[in-house]
Amino acid sequence: MQCIIVELACQSCSFRIPEFQNFHRSYELPPPTTIIGFAGAALGLGPKESQEFFDADFEFGVNGSYKGKSNDLWKYQKLKGKEYISDILTREVLYEGHFNIVFASESTDKIERLQYALENPIYALTLGNSDGLCKVINVSFTSDLFNCDELKNCLVEGNLMEEVLNNPTELEFSLRDGVDPMSYEIPVAFEYDSNFGIRRVVKRKEFSFVGAGAHVKGLIRKGVKYKDCQIPLFKL
Repeated sequence: MQCIIVELACQSCSFRIPEFQNFHRSYELPPPTTIIGFAGAALGLGPKESQEFFDADFEFGVNGSYKGKSNDLWKYQKLKGKEYISDILTREVLYEGHFNIVFASESTDKIERLQYALENPIYALTLGNSDGLCKVINVSFTSDLFNCDELKNCLVEGNLMEEVLNNPTELEFSLRDGVDPMSYEIPVAFEYDSNFGIRRVVKRKEFSFVGAGAHVKGLIRKGVKYKDCQIPLFKL
């Protein structure tokens, strides 16, 4: 397995939870669809082509944090009947984000193509919304997999709290400020009318967002190590 680790920084970003409408609450970390969209932009691919590129050959990992969050009020125009009317929404924004994203695959051709694209992106790179521009700090390569046994500031496949409660004597678990790792059923695959057309969710998977306030030790996940950070891998 060959792994690319890309280190990113952004001034602001937002990863909207789909079920939230007038209040666009954000995930704590980039979800899978954001990761694929980010890499697709580097490769110069549209949404449908990006999904096809990463469809079967890849595993992913996310680690990172941000320094603060705030709510931003947006006024926009929407179509109602035959006329446009004004409306407002509130978007949750994360500030000064720093994230490490892992792309792992057995396909040497795809890994080499992706590595070149991340170092020489075709389109502007964003995280979440189009105004969430991000900067690539470093792109590194490793083939060494690691048994992650300490989870924090990362995205984990499955319901982490359920696993902890089912194994209370075997795992070391602590919370700071009483903030539990939140789990969500997240869209991971879409059906597209065309490359940039209407999309419909065709597959969801459950993931847990583990922040700085949670610490789990003893729950093994395959992953990589980068600058003392353990980054577990997951499949879509």
